[in-house]
Amino acid sequence: MYDSTGEVLRAFGRQGEGPGEFISVSQVVVGPYDSLFVFETTKVSVLSPDAGEYVRRFWLDQVPMGRVRFAPDGTMYHVASAKREGRGSVLHLDRDGNLLGSFGGDEFVDGNGRVLLTPIAPTEDGLWISEMFEYAFVRQDRDDLGSQKISLDASHFSGSPGRYLEGAPYKRPGPPLVKDISLDEEGRLWILSWVPDLEWQPLDADTPMDKVNGNDLWDSVVEVVDPKGGQVIATQRFDKAPYWFVGPSLISMHEEDELGVRRIEVWRASPQVEHPIGKGKRK
Repeated sequence: MYDSTGEVLRAFGRQGEGPGEFISVSQVVVGPYDSLFVFETTKVSVLSPDAGEYVRRFWLDQVPMGRVRFAPDGTMYHVASAKREGRGSVLHLDRDGNLLGSFGGDEFVDGNGRVLLTPIAPTEDGLWISEMFEYAFVRQDRDDLGSQKISLDASHFSGSPGRYLEGAPYKRPGPPLVKDISLDEEGRLWILSWVPDLEWQPLDADTPMDKVNGNDLWDSVVEVVDPKGGQVIATQRFDKAPYWFVGPSLISMHEEDELGVRRIEVWRASPQVEHPIGKGKRK
């Protein structure tokens, strides 16, 4: 656990399969009452917020794909790694991992039956959901599917093939992607997209994949939208490709240098000023 300057505050857990032990952690998410939820495939361990002490654990019946998100009421949502008969592709679970409901149909599944990495943002009574290749966003109530849809005419998505073409993004530019979405305290929808780098160049055939820097392939565009009117409030393009929102108006990315040292960056953004699309400074 680190503070905001990167200093280590404490470490917890050890390798193993018992209570408070971990084999392969995929993500750590802050849940209700600041408890820490540690995800390993289908196993979830809950730790206390102060000292990281083991509290309990439970198992999910499907592996989460992408980030697990908590709703204001403490329930959680995640995208399923595979769609099952009679279920949507986004699952709504209680704090013990029991299924409460599901969202999303075949529109979030590709031609091979695989669930697409679908960005989600929980609300008080449902969630916002988006298909990664389409610049459209649907707010779905828990009891009423498809209650609102916003389709935006975004220049950075114009001409999109709607899928990865052969060789993308290494031998040809990749398609625009909706990477993540989030809601702030004012109810505004924040959208993080990846778009081909303005200076994109094909990779050398001998470049090892573990040496590929995503920032050489992708730029990012962040837009803030007023859901009530479907109006874009602010737009900014960056010359790096952050991964996701880690809180209201907070964007995170990590990089690794040639020596294998990993650096984490957290950006705080503000929708106060509308910016034109173009290379911009990080805020």
